[in-house]
Amino acid sequence: MKIFKFIGMASQMRQKGERMYIIVGLGNPGKQYAHTRHNVGFDTIDVLAERYGISVDAKKHKALYGKGIVEGNRVVLAKPQTFMNLSGESVRELIDFYKIDETEELIVIYDDISLEPGQLRLRAKGSAGGHKYRKFQERRLRKKYLRVK
Repeated sequence: MKIFKFIGMASQMRQKGERMYIIVGLGNPGKQYAHTRHNVGFDTIDVLAERYGISVDAKKHKALYGKGIVEGNRVVLAKPQTFMNLSGESVRELIDFYKIDETEELIVIYDDISLEPGQLRLRAKGSAGGHKYRKFQERRLRKKYLRVK
């Protein structure tokens, strides 16, 4: 998966273990939304958690989360439980609690309707592109943070 390569590239830019990354997968809580395109962020967190043996079952910061190691880097995997359009509240709490640099240590994974299923786009900055989450998020965060769409 390209996200593993992306995380690996980020880790080469500095000494291992120096930083902690928060990897947030966006989606909506509830069985009715499970495995829908809109929940690709939740599904990606589940794949990362399984692959790296991280339990994402702790509840805090309006999210389900777990801590572990991915490609030699300390990470927090998180699935906000506030519904997509309000997930910025959860992400802001995580950033403030872990005191990370959101421009370099935050990775947000979400769907992009402009991409065909199975396509992946990595961006460090960009506009909201009509995505309600992004519009909401940009009020709480700097506009530059790592995105996987």
